[in-house]
Amino acid sequence: MGKTISKAFFFQPPKQPSYHSKSDFWVDKLIFINEDFSTIQRDQSIPCLFCPYYYPNTTQISNQILIFFHSTASDLAQDHHYISEIRNHLQVSVLGVEYPGYGIYKGNPSPEGIEKDALIVYNFVNQCLLYPTQDIIVMGLLMGTGPASYLCSQVKFSLLILIVPFKSWRRVAKDHASFLGNIVPKDYFNNFENLNKGIFNCKTIVIDDGPDEDQCAQCSHLYFDKIYYSEQMFLHFYNKINQLNKIMKFRFFHNMNPFQHDIYLHCINPVQEIIKEWNIQSHNISYEHTQYKLQKIQERCY
Repeated sequence: MGKTISKAFFFQPPKQPSYHSKSDFWVDKLIFINEDFSTIQRDQSIPCLFCPYYYPNTTQISNQILIFFHSTASDLAQDHHYISEIRNHLQVSVLGVEYPGYGIYKGNPSPEGIEKDALIVYNFVNQCLLYPTQDIIVMGLLMGTGPASYLCSQVKFSLLILIVPFKSWRRVAKDHASFLGNIVPKDYFNNFENLNKGIFNCKTIVIDDGPDEDQCAQCSHLYFDKIYYSEQMFLHFYNKINQLNKIMKFRFFHNMNPFQHDIYLHCINPVQEIIKEWNIQSHNISYEHTQYKLQKIQERCY
């Protein structure tokens, strides 16, 4: 019963998919990823939107890729502009991941299914598209912070970006109605547990509604406790605050609307600033290897 209510409460796919086939995307590519790494469309294939970034006036594709997990009430096509702008401004290729029950992906959404798909997509990116983990960025928006946090608890990536994260679905449900908090299973998209496991796996950017910008320096470590409601976690980080400041950055925006936020002000600009501060770059590879990678991408995605 708890899981049934949880799914109805949290998963809100559009009533009708906003895309139906590959032809709905002119430039970027809708691909289908299977557990065996084939890209033949099947009933259980994972639809993904591949948005490659080519360096200007060249045929060279970016050496970095960003795996994007969208929010709860939209599908890939509805977030296409969001994905495209991230690609263009961060100058990385982007792979947007669809959820079961969203868009043209058949099935019913569940945290377990989405987390399983997240690992399949990562393995495809790593083994078939030839992106090493140090050149992979993971981003989650709202509900998408769940699979993003889970993936980074399993694998060490270059960077994790969380836009309006939550502690767990149980906490969100309790904030809406106390009785729901007692129904939702504890392990339902538990960002706290996933970040607790993987917090030192990769550098992390957290963007959320919060106090004014000039207060961020004083309260970033306190805010992490505010998000995740864990005294034990807070003390763990407080004792290692110097280390934490090197691997985690917070950006708060007063009166930020999570569902209608400005992609440039609240996402792209602060992420660009922090990436520059941390000097996060792709590792150097030879021209021959770049062309080989491009060949593999074209074989799989075109």
